[in-house]
Amino acid sequence: MAEGLFTDLMKQLASITAWEAELIVGVYEEVQEFKDKLRIIQVVMDDAKERQVTQHDEMHWLDQLKDAYYKMDDMLDNWNTARIKLEIEKKKKMQLMILTLLLL
Repeated sequence: MAEGLFTDLMKQLASITAWEAELIVGVYEEVQEFKDKLRIIQVVMDDAKERQVTQHDEMHWLDQLKDAYYKMDDMLDNWNTARIKLEIEKKKKMQLMILTLLLL
């Protein structure tokens, strides 16, 4: 009985792990692209600051760029927070599975 439960739990764990790996790879690539775009925005903003942009149109465009930058940065922070929460939940589930197996 316990061996059957163990086998079922291991199958579930393997399928979850494979799914998570595929998901993580896809998300990781998107996050890297996102970070690259943030770096480009930062370079443009730094350049504009260095040149001391004073034209109204350019200042307005830079303000919009800054807003986009901060929104993107917030999205990355939210993604990291969600990822950490998932890791904590995953560890708790793993501990519960191990405890369940030990009690069998």
